[in-house]
Amino acid sequence: MKTFQFLCLAFAAAALQAQQFPGPGWYNARGRLEAAQPGAAWAAPLAAGMAPESAGEPVAEVITPEIEALARGLEYDPVRIYNYVHDQIRHVLYFGSKKGAQLTLLERSGNDFDQCALMVALLRAAGYSPTYQFGILQMPYDSGDHRDVKHWLNLSLANTNWNPATLSYVHGLLSVRGYPDGAYWPFDNTNILGFHRVWVKLPIGGTNYFLDPAFKVSEPMAGVDVPTAMGYDSNALWTAAGGGGTSDFITNLSEVSVVGRLRNYTTNLLDWLEGNQPNASVDEVAGGWRIEPASVTQLPETLAFPTYTGGGFDLLEWEYLPTNLMARLSIEFASTNYHWFTPELQGQRLAPHSVRRGWRSCLWRMKS
Repeated sequence: MKTFQFLCLAFAAAALQAQQFPGPGWYNARGRLEAAQPGAAWAAPLAAGMAPESAGEPVAEVITPEIEALARGLEYDPVRIYNYVHDQIRHVLYFGSKKGAQLTLLERSGNDFDQCALMVALLRAAGYSPTYQFGILQMPYDSGDHRDVKHWLNLSLANTNWNPATLSYVHGLLSVRGYPDGAYWPFDNTNILGFHRVWVKLPIGGTNYFLDPAFKVSEPMAGVDVPTAMGYDSNALWTAAGGGGTSDFITNLSEVSVVGRLRNYTTNLLDWLEGNQPNASVDEVAGGWRIEPASVTQLPETLAFPTYTGGGFDLLEWEYLPTNLMARLSIEFASTNYHWFTPELQGQRLAPHSVRRGWRSCLWRMKS
């Protein structure tokens, strides 16, 4: 059953005169959805002892019914939980928490903040007491075993010119993905990059395990030669289309012939896939990247990459993801406004609704 939460924002009639609503329907409001920007404490190098802002309760790591059901389906086994998040959740590059555990699960994608939020929620649903750790990991851009930045971020640039080509490439990529200044830098002049990363610390029976589900090696997939598989022939398609015209327009195309030809191409492709790759994913057909499964049978007691501390850099530990590193959504109208951390929306929809009687404007927040 679906329920609705009404968030009603009351306005005076005079305030609404500047925005007239001519009739029923949807109306767009101008605004921006922005990730929370780090303050001065985040200038490079990271200031020691930065105090994160926290709501004192779960925001990104709320245990929803879907997460509880998944933890139960994984038999509350931390090894299976780790393998699930690592193998089934695609890494997307951005900084801070935007989705939280629930939306990361729904979309099967997220960065290290949000994948760790999902893992923490699953582990807490299973009765464990994990925490987050935040620090600097020293990661090679390129390495022979592919445990590197290149195969983590699905990059194609070979490191043949570290400075300036590779460094400029990485700087440009992270800048457009919302990384703040000082969140990464080169550790040497050949191959090593330092990243501010989030991972999970899981104590079990006196042993601490360190889980980094967001780091995963991905390998490129060439995909299928779709034109060959479907028997595509551009000349035959043009001939079937027929018609004529000038450089400005075409007339008298044969819709029946074009539809028939396209139907044949579709049939050919489906027959080829059924006979050659019946279980192929979309990425395996169209081309993309394939996550190499973790397939661990025992949780790791160390991270895949060394951490860096000293020189003003601290290793931080959090019970909850800090709210000052979460994206926020603010909706403002006249003198009234409403704010959310986007992870707390959990993928739910917000629908603005205007009620003429009493001059009220409302938001419908749908929960499934």
